[in-house]
Amino acid sequence: MGTKRLTIAKKRYSFRQAYEHVPFCKMNDVRDAIKEALGIGSNVTFSIYKNRGVSPSKDAYDRVEDIFNAMGIYDCWKEVAS
Repeated sequence: MGTKRLTIAKKRYSFRQAYEHVPFCKMNDVRDAIKEALGIGSNVTFSIYKNRGVSPSKDAYDRVEDIFNAMGIYDCWKEVAS
């Protein structure tokens, strides 16, 4: 049997507002770090996470939050309308 993935309540979350606070000169590095943390390869999928929102697993939520917290940006995930 596979492992169970804990997810946050079936709501959609986006980190667009936090990403907008990233200095322009660091955006590519942050984008690449988030893509690596989430295990995604395409910019289209990154854009979906960033703009339209997803229901991330608890691990993905924490990994992205850690990236922003290291830059002094807190409360990075915001709920988006379905």
